[in-house]
Order: sequence, then C-alpha cells, then structure tokens
Amino acid sequence: MHIKRTHLLAIILALATIYFYQDPQPNGNSRLDATRAMVEQGDFQIDAFLNQPHWAAVDKAFYNGHYYTDKSIGTSLSAVLPYWVLYKFAGIIGIVLTSTLIKHWLTTLVIGTSFVVNGIFLYKIAQLISPNSVKAFVATLAVCLGTMLWPFSEVYFGHVPAAMFLTVAFYLLFSMKGTPDFISKGKFLGAGLALGFAYIMDYTTSLIIAGLIAYAIYILRKQNRWNFLQCGFFGFLGALISLSLMFAYNGSVYRSIFAISYVNEASVVFQQGPDLRLAGYLAPPNLSTLFHISFDPKFGLFWQSPVLIVAFAGYFSAIKTKSFRSETWLSLYSISAIFLMNAGLSASWRSHFLSFPSCLFQTRSCGCWSR
Repeated sequence: MHIKRTHLLAIILALATIYFYQDPQPNGNSRLDATRAMVEQGDFQIDAFLNQPHWAAVDKAFYNGHYYTDKSIGTSLSAVLPYWVLYKFAGIIGIVLTSTLIKHWLTTLVIGTSFVVNGIFLYKIAQLISPNSVKAFVATLAVCLGTMLWPFSEVYFGHVPAAMFLTVAFYLLFSMKGTPDFISKGKFLGAGLALGFAYIMDYTTSLIIAGLIAYAIYILRKQNRWNFLQCGFFGFLGALISLSLMFAYNGSVYRSIFAISYVNEASVVFQQGPDLRLAGYLAPPNLSTLFHISFDPKFGLFWQSPVLIVAFAGYFSAIKTKSFRSETWLSLYSISAIFLMNAGLSASWRSHFLSFPSCLFQTRSCGCWSR
C-alpha cells in the first residue's frame, strides 16, 4: 500500500510526540491551571489550584485580590474543549483524574497536534522551494526531529502552537508570491487569523508578526490600490477575530482589553522577564547572554540543535538566489529579533534563567523525559 509522504510525515511526528511525556512544572502548570479554572469553576481565577500537589505555579499574575495565569491566554483556551471532554467523561464513569493523565492528555492533543500540523506546513513550504519532494521530506524531518521543536512538543508551553501558526501564516503568504494574478483574499484572511492566534499563544511572536506583515505588503506590492486595500482588510479582519478572544479575556479579568498579564506579575524575579520587554521594558542585548543562548555547550541553541549549523550554508546560497531573497531576509530578521530580545534579559532574570539544569528538554537518558 502506497502511503503519501504527507501522511507518513504526520504518522512519524505523531508517534514521536506521543511517545514521551514531560511534566511542564510551574510554567505549564500556570497555563493548565487556567484551563482547569475555566472548565471546573467557570472563571479564570487559579487560586484554588496553586496549593494542590503537582499544580503549583510560580508563573502567575496577581490582580484585584486573585491569581491568574501570567501567560498568553491562547494555550489555556486551546485546552478547554479536550479537558472538558476528559473531565465530563471521568465524572460519568467515576474515575479520579491524576495530574499526569490530565497533563499528558492535553499536551498530546494540543501541543502534539500543533507539532504535527507545523511539520506538515513546513513540508509544504519545502516543496514550494524544492521540486525534489524527497529532499523536502528529509529537510522537514531534520527541522522537526533535529531541533528543539521536538522536545518542546512534549511540554505544555506556548512555543510549538505559536510556531505552528506563524508557519501557517508564512505558507499562505509564500504560496501567493509566484501568482500575483491570483492573490486570494481568503488566504489573507487565513494568514490574519493565524497571526492573531500566534500572538495570543506567545506575546513575543509580535516581533516575527511585524516581519510577516512587511512580507505581506511585499507580496501585494504589484496589486492595484483596491486589491491592496481589500487584502489588507481581510488580513486585519482575520487577526481581529482571533485577537478578540484575548480582548474578551483581558476585559473580563483586567478590565482593559489591551492589558498584558505580565504587568501584574506576582513574582519579583519574573517581573524582570523577557516578556515584559513588550510592555515597555526593553533592554540592550547582553553579549554574554547572546553567547549562552547560541554557542554555550551547556544549553546553546547550536549545541542542542546542531543540524541548524547547516542553515549558515543555506542562507549563503539563498541570498545569492534572487528567487528567495525576500524570504531569506525575513527569516534572518525573525531569528535575529528573537535572539536579540532574549539577549536583552535583565541581570536578575538572566541569573535565574542560566541556573536551569543543562539537561532540561534534551535527552530521555538524562532523566528529563519519562514515558
């Protein structure tokens, strides 16, 4: 029986993400406490869960006498339906839900699914770049299984869902680049939806979203004014639809649709965290931190994901190729923006971050992953 490569890719990635389980600890607990609050209590307050075994969250916001998740609300909302199904089913058959069961179930359905979908769209992008589907398939597997995408698909963080939506948005825009006579308003609507969802999954995606908006304008550069405005409107409408979820949450909790939860951060250490940069706390990059997050053997990106070293050759080749020069600059901008943002950590946050164990999220043999 012949299996399409897309189906084979989905099977491989699904099995890869289901096989492992990693407790998300305070970071993921904060997101999942909010999910539990919505399903079990019908509100957003996580006070009742903070002292429960295996559900403690250092990452939390404090406002008007109550604790809330300090994370972007998107990942918490994404788990509401699968947790509601599990919670109701457990109540019907009379079983007690353990923290491990809840977390593994939600991580697999939400984060794992995002990992698979992200891989499928990466493959689609690779196929648009290379006519050789085998090379596209191998390149996709290298990125999905040879980088931190895979380990982060095992924990309930916002990284993988945010990456998925950014990938989808880029694919929709990139697929229109070669067909200026067939610019699709529906694809701009979809790209806007994806960018909005990416933001409510992780605030720091705003840096990459800015680049993608510039890229969308580049895609539309040869369109007449009417088509330009129509596509822009549909993109804006899509973003507004997805962002309305965050606006509704912020209005309900913080009485302002433009509130950012990190401004109400309960922890003194996390008050100096990177996400506050977007709330007006930007700091210049620190060269020491830049080294630690890139080439430091302890947990530098290129040590954790050595396959990315090949990207240097790829960029050199792509810049010389006119066909993909704009996409190359977009990619370089996105990577540089995230690196520089993380290199701008305050001294207190940097000290906290660099104290994390070097084996975190790396290999099953180090004891950080468990089946």
